[in-house]
Amino acid sequence: MRNLPLIVLVAAGCMTEDPLEASEPEALQGTACEAEEPALAVPLSHSDSGLVLHWHLPGECVPTRFDPALEHRAAELQAAIDVWNDISCSQLCFAPLVGGEPSGDERAVYFQLDPSAEVDAAVTTRFGAKTGRLWRVEVWLADPPDGDDDLGDLLWSMGRAVGLASPPKETISAMNGGGETPTEADIETVCTLYGDTPLCESTAR
Repeated sequence: MRNLPLIVLVAAGCMTEDPLEASEPEALQGTACEAEEPALAVPLSHSDSGLVLHWHLPGECVPTRFDPALEHRAAELQAAIDVWNDISCSQLCFAPLVGGEPSGDERAVYFQLDPSAEVDAAVTTRFGAKTGRLWRVEVWLADPPDGDDDLGDLLWSMGRAVGLASPPKETISAMNGGGETPTEADIETVCTLYGDTPLCESTAR
């Protein structure tokens, strides 16, 4: 696997970074997202250097994979993927969930089991160091989950995979935990990032 930038996100909102530099895949090449960001109730995710983290939109859906140890949770995982896919104004889509590890150069969201996890869900994100284009998002899940709101944790994880960050606590958002679907505030941010005129794709070619 190439040495991509890495961001680690846990349910508490902690984040660290380690970006992808040399020999970046073609989908990560281009220029940084330089579009002016609108004020949004649910903010966009950024790297430590200020890049907007986003998926390039070449026309195919982003593959989703899962560790075979999570086979018994496959239906839950697919349900969490589907609610983000159902945002009609967004051009971003995720392919149906498939068991097995992604290939070395495959961009993907990958769900994995972390038996020693201290939180219900954590996310590591790899992206292009110059563009902020996402390449690999790994979702680490505790099993069994410590909390009762399993779908809320999965919605939060997929929201991170989409490119959303955590808003202020008073904001009604899937990114604050709980709920069964993205809220209006979540949808506004997704459609700003991936709508008819994607925020980053118009400048990061």
